[in-house]
Amino acid sequence: MEMEEILYRKFGYQEFKDGQKETIQHILSRHHTIAILPTGTGKSLCYQFPSYLLEGQTLIISPLVSLMEDQVAHLQQMGEKEAVALNSLLSFEEKNYLLNHLKQFKFIFLSPEMLEQTAVQEKLQTLEIGLFVVDEAHCISQWGVDFRPEYSQLKKVRKTLQNPLTLALTATATPEVLADIKGKLLAEDEQIATVIKSVNRPNIYYAVEKNADKLRYIIDFVEKFAGPGLIYFSSKKKAEAISEQLLLNTDKKVAFYHGDMSSQDRISIQTQFIQGNLDLLCATSAFGMGINKKDIRYIIHYHLPGSVEAYLQETGRAGRDGEKSQTILLYEKGDEWIHYRLQETLARQIEEIQLYLSYPKKKQKIFQQNLDQTQQKWLENEQEDSGDFVQHLEMKLQEKRKSVADMLSYIEEKKCRRDFLLAYFGEQKKQEDQQKHSFCCDCCTEVPECFPLSDNNENKVKELPTTWEEELKKLFF
Repeated sequence: MEMEEILYRKFGYQEFKDGQKETIQHILSRHHTIAILPTGTGKSLCYQFPSYLLEGQTLIISPLVSLMEDQVAHLQQMGEKEAVALNSLLSFEEKNYLLNHLKQFKFIFLSPEMLEQTAVQEKLQTLEIGLFVVDEAHCISQWGVDFRPEYSQLKKVRKTLQNPLTLALTATATPEVLADIKGKLLAEDEQIATVIKSVNRPNIYYAVEKNADKLRYIIDFVEKFAGPGLIYFSSKKKAEAISEQLLLNTDKKVAFYHGDMSSQDRISIQTQFIQGNLDLLCATSAFGMGINKKDIRYIIHYHLPGSVEAYLQETGRAGRDGEKSQTILLYEKGDEWIHYRLQETLARQIEEIQLYLSYPKKKQKIFQQNLDQTQQKWLENEQEDSGDFVQHLEMKLQEKRKSVADMLSYIEEKKCRRDFLLAYFGEQKKQEDQQKHSFCCDCCTEVPECFPLSDNNENKVKELPTTWEEELKKLFF
């Protein structure tokens, strides 16, 4: 049976998107594969399709509970009953039941933290693992004393599971990140196929708005343009505050989403947004990774993203249906200081680890209480090469500093923002692409008159309340 026939019968699609078929062919030829495919090109199909042609279970390592739940729900909507997520939402009894019945499932989603648990590994070793998938594989390269240490252990876990056929998927990766994924996931003697497609999204318009009154700008924007829309924040408190202001001063259905909310609340908000019950979501980076919502018409960044990679990942969630969409980065001089403060904290943590390692073994136990849990976990994982570990941390700190500088360069770009993004990921500029002159970025053209306007666009935007009494009136009366 031809692959296109299977694609239509099983998934209901007439043809593959760019990069899908090539990736699937590598997997079916039993080649370990790293696929870098832009957001919206259906990376999930790259493991779902071959899974039905391979013996055994498919393990999908996923960074977020919301992402797992979304992908399990999507499989269930397709009629797949053998999909399950092992995550923190499960009770002790539910987790034990699933661990004892894993052979009943074809698709098993779990986090790196869950994967590292001894009891989980023991159960997984009793399975025939047909495919080992690392979704959002760029997370492997984000390792550091301030990030999840379990990502550094995936290579060891693969070895414990007899190095199964592996697929790593991500939307963005510089050559350095690609090398990091290879080195930290696969053994040196393993053959690796790579599928790399352009990060270019021709249907996305890129813009930067400098030194604007951010709240006023957002209210004006959401009143003018139709959604649904997504606003990203670096601050959980600010996401909540702006969400409240939008509820008070527009007719939009708005909610906020961040990591301090309960799992049930996050899933509820995510479901409402995906199903179209919300016009707008104010969220931190905890939202959106792999979320299957195709009709997001605009994405606004209230705060400065920490890297070009993060920015492209987040803006790439707009226009997954192929329709034209907007992305706007709001920048005010000094926005970068939030990242500088985080980097200063990381530098102090590195100094603490260096001091800890300088002590004799007996004193290290006393000093260890000064380290947080993440730091202690890293030291446990890297105790054999502690000197190299500190060097790697210092290197990562320098990379973080450069990442912020790159974002500032993007903001100050004068020629073409799309060309800047392509060059950043090692691609040739699309100077021959005539479409850029009519639909590209604010450096090339004014905002095109092709975006859908809000139904109440002709209504006058509400005046911002200036006192707490006015806010109470708007809220309750």
